[in-house]
Amino acid sequence: MKYIDAGPSPAGWSRLSNVLKCPRYYALNREHDRTASDALVRGSLMHIALAHHYAAIGAEQHDTQVEYLSPEAAVERCVAEADCELHDKWKDNVIGVYHQYAMMYPTPSWRIQAVEEIVSTKVRDDVRDVSYDYTARIDLIVAHHGKHYFVDHKTSFMILRKTYNKYTLSGQFLGQQMMGREMFGGDFGGVILNLIGWDDKKPVSSFKRKVLPYAERSVALFPDTVIMGERMIADFSGRDAFHWPGAHRETACQTTYGPCSFFDTCKRGGHYE
Repeated sequence: MKYIDAGPSPAGWSRLSNVLKCPRYYALNREHDRTASDALVRGSLMHIALAHHYAAIGAEQHDTQVEYLSPEAAVERCVAEADCELHDKWKDNVIGVYHQYAMMYPTPSWRIQAVEEIVSTKVRDDVRDVSYDYTARIDLIVAHHGKHYFVDHKTSFMILRKTYNKYTLSGQFLGQQMMGREMFGGDFGGVILNLIGWDDKKPVSSFKRKVLPYAERSVALFPDTVIMGERMIADFSGRDAFHWPGAHRETACQTTYGPCSFFDTCKRGGHYE
């Protein structure tokens, strides 16, 4: 039985987002494994469950043999391979929320086209005479009422209006809007946020699906953002991490989730978290 990888794409927004947020953070982060957090682990495990859920549905829709692990077995495998206390902590909770999700949407209204699909494009920098690869791993590509959609699974403590508003101008989704229109033209319906409101202190989770507004001006200008990030990486490469410039902004150094993971490193230098 197949196991689906739900990891990041090779040249996607996460990389550029880090360098645009703070070049020094990007350089330090490259040298160290990403620190696991509750939000990261439970989100990753839910992605694994939903990837296998929709792969099985897609196989049935296309009348092919189901070759994938069940969502529960896939989560178990991910936890075993991670060998991490946080993964063990969230395993049962993730499976329970997945079961609630499956009951919420028992009959799929989408026609599944692809699961955890890496899509790619080229962004041309005429000034430097170079083209940059830009990629994205799309959680789900579906057809619905004659249109094609990218679906992105998002877990959140709760679902509020601002939960989906904050993603409208996110580089992750501007890039997806750009590539979706390159792939499907006028038949691209947009990006659907598949929201999972998950307060682990409550027995029942909440679910909502929302098509993101199309930010046409920012989508048109998104290649300039990609070019800026790639130029920064090229210009600073080869330097020691501490000689990459720091952003030194309150929102970069002290985020809504707490201090940057390299906060003390930047203060004192000479050691890493």
